[in-house]
Amino acid sequence: DQTLGKILEKKLSDGLPHKKFEVISIGLGDTGTAQQYLALKYYGLKYNPDLVVHLFLSANDLKNNSLALQKDPYRPYLKLEGEKLILIPPQNKEEKIFKNLLRKLRITGFILTIRQMYLEKRIDPSLDYPIDYYVYNKIYTREYLSSWEITKAIIKNVKKTAELNRSRYLLVASANNEQVNTNVWDGLQKKYPKLKYQTSLEKPDQLIKKFCNIEALDCTYMLPEFKKFTKANPKVTTHYKFDGHWNNTGTNIAAQFLANYILKIVRNN
Repeated sequence: DQTLGKILEKKLSDGLPHKKFEVISIGLGDTGTAQQYLALKYYGLKYNPDLVVHLFLSANDLKNNSLALQKDPYRPYLKLEGEKLILIPPQNKEEKIFKNLLRKLRITGFILTIRQMYLEKRIDPSLDYPIDYYVYNKIYTREYLSSWEITKAIIKNVKKTAELNRSRYLLVASANNEQVNTNVWDGLQKKYPKLKYQTSLEKPDQLIKKFCNIEALDCTYMLPEFKKFTKANPKVTTHYKFDGHWNNTGTNIAAQFLANYILKIVRNN
């Protein structure tokens, strides 16, 4: 009952008691836009949703959408061929007998997790900071530019897929830890000095806003609401320190933000 979906469902029901709301969460941790699209297509549409709410976390979704950036062959990806999206299926973890035997050992999962963390934190010598923060680069690398083009194509397909099912589509730009909590960004800049000169925390949201305007997408942005809260409550954190996701406070802010937006849609219709 403390998940975003359950809190949102309650806030919607409290906001319009005469309406029946059901929030079905099909999101998974550590997945990008490609996997979200597949989850909607093969699972979410079975519920015939009136509204598809697509949460976009720029902190890692762009990276998650690129095999070159994510370096994880055990998840599906999509690539662009012209204007067509082509599925890159995941490698089968059980292809090799050795891997299949190792899979049964508990320590294997731990080792693979450490390996993935290492790959994600690797540093480009020319920048001196981890790939996690390339999303804020004022000038994107070739890999990030490619991933952004793929991401835009996927989002358009998510919208198209939802609307073919007669579902309304809403893209929600989430708020990243370092964008919201100034002490987190200050600490990162001290650790990686080049962040101060080569990045902009506004870059991801600027890209999304431009894209939404061009494509006439229904989009909304959580960052101003989170900044408003932290300004009024400077000693209260909204995200977990290490993994960067919302804590209970952040989850409630996000749920209230979404509830207000969705209730407005329902009332207007």
